[in-house]
Amino acid sequence: MKEIKLLIWGLLILYVQVLLMSKLELFDVIPNLLIAFTVFVSLKLKMEVATVMIFLIGIAYDLTYPLLLGLNTIALLLISLIVVKLQSNINKERFSVVSIGIFILNLFYYSIFMLYYLFINQFGLSEVYVFLLSAIYNTFISILFIYLLIVFDRIKLHLDV
Repeated sequence: MKEIKLLIWGLLILYVQVLLMSKLELFDVIPNLLIAFTVFVSLKLKMEVATVMIFLIGIAYDLTYPLLLGLNTIALLLISLIVVKLQSNINKERFSVVSIGIFILNLFYYSIFMLYYLFINQFGLSEVYVFLLSAIYNTFISILFIYLLIVFDRIKLHLDV
């Protein structure tokens, strides 16, 4: 049941990401809620289930950007594997440790795209600034969104039908 609930959350987050997150654009940087969702799902579910869920959500997101088909999925799957492998070594009770970890995951995610654009186009100094701004801005959004997901996960709703 937990897996179905998280899959529905993932589809809703994908919907919000595609349709609404462009409204929060800052200097051509659109925050990516799927990174935070990937971290959350990787912590909550077993690796096999989380990998399948992240793959499905990643492919659905990649279908909205056909030029990057597969790149978001690969990046999100790698983030999921990193979180699963390193989650026992991290003190999740300390906000600073969690924040630094999320920042490193965002750097990793955007470095995959930076390498892609490095091979496809010429890469200048302005793209490095956009890369750093993307990682920093998305880190703040990801931290807020992960804690929001934790709060929603702890709320127990019972529906009598």
